[in-house]
Amino acid sequence: MAKPHHLDILFSEEEIQAKIAELASAVAQDYEGRELVLIGILHGGAALLTDFARALWKAGLTTTVYKDYIGISSYESGVDSTGRVVFTKELKNSIKGRHVLIVEDIVDTGRSLASAIVILKAKEPTSLETLALLSKPSRREVEVAVKYIGWEIPNTFVVGYDLDYDEMYRTMPYIGSVVFD
Repeated sequence: MAKPHHLDILFSEEEIQAKIAELASAVAQDYEGRELVLIGILHGGAALLTDFARALWKAGLTTTVYKDYIGISSYESGVDSTGRVVFTKELKNSIKGRHVLIVEDIVDTGRSLASAIVILKAKEPTSLETLALLSKPSRREVEVAVKYIGWEIPNTFVVGYDLDYDEMYRTMPYIGSVVFD
């Protein structure tokens, strides 16, 4: 059961889409003329992956871009990470010999992303880079290299744009900070 709280808006829908377009422009330039496999991390990364793939096309990356997902979780419920990473979904297709970009909604402790990197590197892609819309460097417990970062944010629990608090707020089009009353 959720504790009493309210939300403060951090990033509007328009700001999110502008940031995604900015990130897509950088990625499109870096991968010009190459096929790219985008790997989203479920559940929080689903909206970002779809919007980012469309933004890549608009930014000029019109070569083939594939989408796939893996499922990883370090939260059972509430706002605190368990510190234990659980894989809940495997890739549908092989990434061996392909250029891969992990598209992550938020990098908090770094444990989930670090685990994803280890698992995906074992699948022998030609290249493997990471993108995160949000990053909380003050919470990092595991160092992970994130090539493309939308925003660095303070240590606050965020929801919306597919990020949730006990499955609430995923469908909000903006990102808000949970403030406990």
